[in-house]
Amino acid sequence: MKVLVLDNNSDYFNKLLGLLDEKNIDYFVRKPLDEINKDFCCVIASGGKLPKNEKNIILEWYRRFLFNLNKPFFGICLAHKILGYVYGAKILYSHEKGFIKIKFFKRYPLAPYKDSLIVYQDHDFGLGYLSEKLINYASSSTCNVQAIKVVNKPQFGVQFHPELDENYGNGKLVLENFLRFAGVI
Repeated sequence: MKVLVLDNNSDYFNKLLGLLDEKNIDYFVRKPLDEINKDFCCVIASGGKLPKNEKNIILEWYRRFLFNLNKPFFGICLAHKILGYVYGAKILYSHEKGFIKIKFFKRYPLAPYKDSLIVYQDHDFGLGYLSEKLINYASSSTCNVQAIKVVNKPQFGVQFHPELDENYGNGKLVLENFLRFAGVI
């Protein structure tokens, strides 16, 4: 079965698709607000930008989509923030750019046995003040919420860009573990 990849207008979207191609993953791409009528086994939602004139409509689309989704979901950067927002988190200013070390203070299901990772960050906002519906597993020196999971649902998010390893970071491990969790690899 195919992976649904949601394109949120990320500058790094082709890198994400390249990683999936490297692994010979069968996928199809849609944008938020598109009708999704194909069978899929899991969802990867990219980072990116919300168009200002459609922000509220897209957030409502994601709210309905995520509340009704019973398949694994993996949100990257913007999609991580959307996942958190939909489940009651607040979004705060938090600038990070470049390779940064994140530390796990709980065992993250997508990075078991890892105490830390070097990951690529490119954001001006992050999650804060999580609701009881979300569990945070990691932080960096400037952003307290780096890796989340929705309680009782297979929905995950990371603040960083696992598609941008560039032979230096090791965030790609988290994306690969999500694909294993979803039974794709």
